[in-house]
Amino acid sequence: MADARLLASLRAALAALRADRATQALGHAVEALALAPRDANARKLLMASAARVAEPDVIAASIATLRRAGAFSEALSLAEGATRAWARDAAAWNRLGNLQQVVGRLADAESSYREALALGARDPRLRRNIGVCLMRQDRADEAAQFTADALRDAPEDAAISWSDARVLPLTLDAVADIGRWRSRYLAGLARTAALAADAAPLPLLAEAQDGFLAHYPCRGDDVALQHPLGALYHRLAGRAWPGGAPRPKDDGRVHVGFVSSFFREHTVGRLFSGWLEGLDPARFAVRAWHLGRADAFTRTLGERVPGLEVADATDAGALGQRIRAAGLHVLVYPELGMDVPTLRLAAQRLAPVQAVGWGHPVTTALPSIDAFLSSAWMEPADGDAHYTERLVRLPGLGAAPRDPLPAPRSRDRASLGLPSRGTLLLNTQSVIKLMPDADAAYVAIASRCPEAVFVFLAGDGVQGGAGFRRRISEAFSMAGLDPVARLRFLGALGHADFLDLNMACDLFLDGLGWSGGWTTLEAVSTGLLPVTVEGDRMRSRHTAALLRALGAPELVAPDAQGFVDRVVALVDEPSRRADTAARLRAALPPMLAQARADPGFADWLEGAATSTARA
Repeated sequence: MADARLLASLRAALAALRADRATQALGHAVEALALAPRDANARKLLMASAARVAEPDVIAASIATLRRAGAFSEALSLAEGATRAWARDAAAWNRLGNLQQVVGRLADAESSYREALALGARDPRLRRNIGVCLMRQDRADEAAQFTADALRDAPEDAAISWSDARVLPLTLDAVADIGRWRSRYLAGLARTAALAADAAPLPLLAEAQDGFLAHYPCRGDDVALQHPLGALYHRLAGRAWPGGAPRPKDDGRVHVGFVSSFFREHTVGRLFSGWLEGLDPARFAVRAWHLGRADAFTRTLGERVPGLEVADATDAGALGQRIRAAGLHVLVYPELGMDVPTLRLAAQRLAPVQAVGWGHPVTTALPSIDAFLSSAWMEPADGDAHYTERLVRLPGLGAAPRDPLPAPRSRDRASLGLPSRGTLLLNTQSVIKLMPDADAAYVAIASRCPEAVFVFLAGDGVQGGAGFRRRISEAFSMAGLDPVARLRFLGALGHADFLDLNMACDLFLDGLGWSGGWTTLEAVSTGLLPVTVEGDRMRSRHTAALLRALGAPELVAPDAQGFVDRVVALVDEPSRRADTAARLRAALPPMLAQARADPGFADWLEGAATSTARA
């Protein structure tokens, strides 16, 4: 029936357009897009009809409709056409800049915003938009000037206040800067919470921000950092979408749900999709909601888990009601903190017990999240103090990871942009997680290993790449080391190229302070040997736990100096590197199989469901 309605709307739009009835055609195209937001014909017809109407308000509304449908190419085409037709319209330039930001064309977005500003636009949100754009280009001090100016002109605007609070550097120049940015962030959140008390919750939630970036330049006590953000989300969601936990279904099984935007080809999907696949259908009824873009991974998972659906999270209240209606005992989010749509849902009470996995290893501080599902291997003894949720130390990895893909193609170094000679030391951690205090370790290794070349994923187009390149190059230069000869910076890579990069390198340098999880597993699977430091937080202990489980505790250092010493020793002993890497590679499949077979997660679910029944 829906297909027939879609076809009728498309035909009506096309007929009206051919008859030069553009307004009528636009109405039919909007109907078609509402029925099938991903339909290419509906998108093109809406774009063509709006362009034919050629009225600024119609163009603006059509751009918004296309954007909601994820039709960014068509929306951009309309927005670019609008700036050509109405070159003196500041609002048109602002809309174009917003779209250019969404698709990552940050320099173009900045240019469009500045064009609007030059035309005399005084809207504080324009200056807010410029600030956000500058921040994403790692120009935080400039960004803060624009967002502060916007806030001075609109001191009661909670959304602008929230944006101003979130202006943070992608890469820090010095550890001493942490205090300044942390204080600014927390003060901004407090100000936003006060403004939000009198603000309409839905518009503010529509512009809500996550706290993802704050965990790097504001590191320290996570509970203190996250608490104001969690409380703000919780209060807004409670006002916007009131409702308590539903009564769970009672058919003798535990009804469990999963929500994520990352049930796709992503680290979170690879680490945690086994939770959905591994539950016994005689004991558990599984529902899952994947938010946003689906891919081949999503479709394969859907074949294995019939209860998985791809859901539209645009209306978090409506989707929340659908999840409530599922009558769940337990609702699990594999991660919270990297994605705003899941935070909007997690701030609601949709099941009697709600838990988060360690896909983003930081407390949520949401009162609506009851348990943090972590790894017994990875948590320090005092780990309970690092979470507002009740810490659950699941056995082993606390995840059900898939096996890494089989060994990829083997490419020579030159084809990857790497030197043919020297010992290649690879760090694949996101550079926004690499703090300045780790630079000294790389310098120390380079000073003791003249043939070592360091490889980072910090090339053009990488978030925070320019700032990291500048900082690490300066550190090498100050130590009398040639950064051009000793450092290589690569851009974003496809997955096959990424695995080839691992195979081409000699050692894997784990991120100090923020450890690799899936990237470490992939490194081991390709025969690349990791070295790590075991930190004081779960997020800095992933690789240490994996190496111990694989039988190589000698690769775990207690501190940065121990890390340097271990790397230097391995650079000098290629045969030892090869033997140890082969041993770990052989131990990996049985270790992962054991993690998937471990009953700890299922047992916890049953215990949590039983506790709700008693209540």
